[in-house]
Amino acid sequence: MTSPAAGSSATVATSININANAADIDGTIAKVEFFAGATKLGEDTAAPFVQAWTPTVAGLISLTARAIDNKGLATTSAMVSVTVNAAPPPPPPPPTSSITPSQADAGATAH
Repeated sequence: MTSPAAGSSATVATSININANAADIDGTIAKVEFFAGATKLGEDTAAPFVQAWTPTVAGLISLTARAIDNKGLATTSAMVSVTVNAAPPPPPPPPTSSITPSQADAGATAH
């Protein structure tokens, strides 16, 4: 894997790209699969090998890529740990006001 770098961070609900390089000296790379822990995120069948990932939970997540060649042989990358931070809370809504007559105005009469 070429990115993200080990020790980098991401944010819940914000997409990042996972990138990998792969080559085969006696054939071709059929695909590269991308994983967060044991969960397969997707695969790419052509270089440059990239997978978009949108984390759904905060915590320390282990990412790997597995290259599979045209003969079915596979090699898994070194694990890269990424810290996923919780999404920041949304900004508060703008203040609203409603104008209501005061009690003095409500009881006033014109003579």
